[in-house]
Amino acid sequence: MAYTRKFSETKIWIPHGEEGTRRTLLEMHRLAREATSLPSIQFLAQTLSTPQGVENYIRQNWRLVPDPPDAEYILAPELQIELAIETGVFSGDCDDAATLAAAILAALNWPASIIAIRMPGASEFSHVFLRAYTDEGFVDIDPIVPYEHLPIRNHAQELVIHV
Repeated sequence: MAYTRKFSETKIWIPHGEEGTRRTLLEMHRLAREATSLPSIQFLAQTLSTPQGVENYIRQNWRLVPDPPDAEYILAPELQIELAIETGVFSGDCDDAATLAAAILAALNWPASIIAIRMPGASEFSHVFLRAYTDEGFVDIDPIVPYEHLPIRNHAQELVIHV
């Protein structure tokens, strides 16, 4: 399976299975951390200021665009911002949304984790989202899943990378 940042020349080949998922999550973490000092990410962080603010904003401004069936792409947060300026919305799939949210919360030094889930009976991890930790519990940031289905609890296994 090919794995690359959209609109860049960087390609990383990842294995199938849990090791491939772990490497994807680590790449998402790297992209999010690299973006924390960008003025556009800093602006969003200061404007949105809380995990619930990030969840609400991304959910209201997100358009689901799946990756092709034979590739896994992650759009870097700085490219997300550029495209949102051009199109008026953020777009991509679950890993793109989680990476953008991770960058915004990392800019706030807010504790969060990128979480991949494998549904009961499935052999592969099939979804990823960001979980932010608050004094009251946690906030799942996931514009792909309808709000009434959050938090996602019906999964057999989580693979977690702390942001």
